[in-house]
Amino acid sequence: MSGQLRRSWVARLILLGASAFLARTALSQIQFPALAAPPSNTPPDQKCVIQGRVTNMVTGESLKKVLIRLTRRAYHDGYSMTTGSDGTFRFEGVEPGTYSLMGYRTGFVMTEYGAQTANDPGRLLKLSTAQKVTDLNLKLIPQCAILGKVVDQDGDPVANVMISFVRRTWTSGKLQYEQSGVATTDDLGEFRLRELDPGKYYLQAQLQQFVGAPSEVSASGKADMRFVPTFYPEAASFEAATPIQVTAGQEASDIKIRLQTARAYHVRGKVTGSLPEDSLGPLMVSLQPHRDEPGREIMSFGGGPPNIKPDHTFDVAGITPGSYTLVVSNLYGMVHSLASQLVDVGAGDVNDLVIDVIRPGSLNGEIRIEGISPVPSVRPNLAGKQVDLNATSGGLAGHANATIRPDGTFTVNDIAPVKYTFGVSPIPKGTYLASAFLSAQDVLGRELDFSRGVSGHLELVLRYGLAEVDGIVQRASVTDSDDVGSVIPGLAVLIAESPPSQLSGVYVGMIGEAGGFRIEEIPPGRYRAYALEMPNLQALQNPDVVKEIQSRGIDVELKENERKHIQMAMISAHDFRQVLVRVGI
Repeated sequence: MSGQLRRSWVARLILLGASAFLARTALSQIQFPALAAPPSNTPPDQKCVIQGRVTNMVTGESLKKVLIRLTRRAYHDGYSMTTGSDGTFRFEGVEPGTYSLMGYRTGFVMTEYGAQTANDPGRLLKLSTAQKVTDLNLKLIPQCAILGKVVDQDGDPVANVMISFVRRTWTSGKLQYEQSGVATTDDLGEFRLRELDPGKYYLQAQLQQFVGAPSEVSASGKADMRFVPTFYPEAASFEAATPIQVTAGQEASDIKIRLQTARAYHVRGKVTGSLPEDSLGPLMVSLQPHRDEPGREIMSFGGGPPNIKPDHTFDVAGITPGSYTLVVSNLYGMVHSLASQLVDVGAGDVNDLVIDVIRPGSLNGEIRIEGISPVPSVRPNLAGKQVDLNATSGGLAGHANATIRPDGTFTVNDIAPVKYTFGVSPIPKGTYLASAFLSAQDVLGRELDFSRGVSGHLELVLRYGLAEVDGIVQRASVTDSDDVGSVIPGLAVLIAESPPSQLSGVYVGMIGEAGGFRIEEIPPGRYRAYALEMPNLQALQNPDVVKEIQSRGIDVELKENERKHIQMAMISAHDFRQVLVRVGI
């Protein structure tokens, strides 16, 4: 399976909603490119006909004005049309082959033929010469909505509250939280979240207010109390939250979130070290919650209270108890994080912090390619490619990169004092990152820690020698009530035993109609292989999911340039859904 084909398949999974939280842009705004008809040398009497009706999966009613796309597998060409007033469609003169059939209409999940849930990839249609299929039923899954109200402790409505979805995600086995899907309460405290896929949602409410606003201390001298981010129905943490389960077409109403309050405190300190000149612009102090505490974020910007004062002191008010990373950033031009420090806020003000600023630095290095190219006529050339550093801490640090010179050397400038993953892009075809040393210290698969300043010389070695796995998955075509042969698509997946920090460690290949698959361009190493009828690549980053299916996979160890053949049993869509339920996804 080529890299381009692999990327197309991953894009298809995202497009079809492989996770109910991916691609939260309103579906009504999606623009579908026109399909080009497949090239044809087939006589007219040997072409196929596909005819059917589009219905609402819940009510069974026919649906008009549905965009229908019949797409030839792997070629990205095909046929498209819109259903008539009776919900019917008919494609004539169709080339024999294997196709996906998809329907979309505002208010419904983009659904493929044969899909039972919003996360299913559906079935592929196998059309033989001159076949006529006249009774297909494409069932669209209606979208959902969540309606509710945000109130305070007295039951009074709270306006200007941001409502978002929060979910746990895993990258290379590391737990993170993501927020998406925003609505805001009106003057009655009410909100509406629409165009949702059926599924389980964790809602969080957070009052929007001016960042760095001064403390609200009453005349009686009572403690400063602030609304804090609250999970439905009135929980202070994700773990204590109650999920909202919505089914196809459901409008979950009367959802009430009661905003919680907490005592708020000050974080005070002084910035020292290599402070930038005034010409570099203002500085910002930000307090950012740890990744395991989503949603709490207080920022204060230079130029308004509280800020970094002329004597380099700062005072950030309204900080509720929790663990934070305090970040000092330069706001001139390219935003740089200049310093970061862990801060725990308990039952009182935090005073006398001393934050040492370290100015962005530069890193020199060199890179080379070893091994024998699989295409001897192609000379290895790294000139013009980039070495990329991506920050994993420090808030606004972002990334830094450098273009590789013809002699293989490079210099990465403006590196903020935080931690980074690193890599080469685009990596030359057929190569993998085989070794990495920072001043003779092995850093392959690790982060570069520049939190105390940039130093050292980075040496990178790429090698030819990617491996390949092919094999067979026992599967059979199915015939459903529409009397058309079809096959449920699936993925063969390799999961690295110890993935590098900068990579997911997951490699995939499409399973063909006869059960064959091929996964190409795999770095040498130890893997476990699985065959999944219902692929969910993001879920495979979750170590709990991998542990649940471990007994269903097989071990694969690959050496450089090795070609290995394996056989696997398919993990059915039903079984994989049960795994996700058991781990709480």
